[in-house]
Amino acid sequence: LLGDPQAGIRRNVASALGNLGPEGLEEELLQCQVPQRLLEMACGDPQPNVKEAALIALRSLQQEPGIHQVLVSLGASEKLALLSLGNQSLPHSSPRPASAKHCRKLIHLLRPTHSM
Repeated sequence: LLGDPQAGIRRNVASALGNLGPEGLEEELLQCQVPQRLLEMACGDPQPNVKEAALIALRSLQQEPGIHQVLVSLGASEKLALLSLGNQSLPHSSPRPASAKHCRKLIHLLRPTHSM
């Protein structure tokens, strides 16, 4: 469903996945490559509200040690920083303020000083 053609469905699925971390489903989320897929969505979905939902989900899920480690190993901070820089140079595609805020917070949380 993360690849559904309807943006509303992609947004809702990303949000729902973000709620699963605290439910003790870390292993299942890792097996289904949820962190990787949400990161791809946060960096590449054409709809700003879907990107925002993916960023919020990643912020929630990164609290789980295994998911945090996967995101760090994927270079999530660097990818999100590039996304942030690219959006600043292209005013017509700039993120909604909330997306930019979530992006900055996630980058901050993935720094080594916040490692689990």
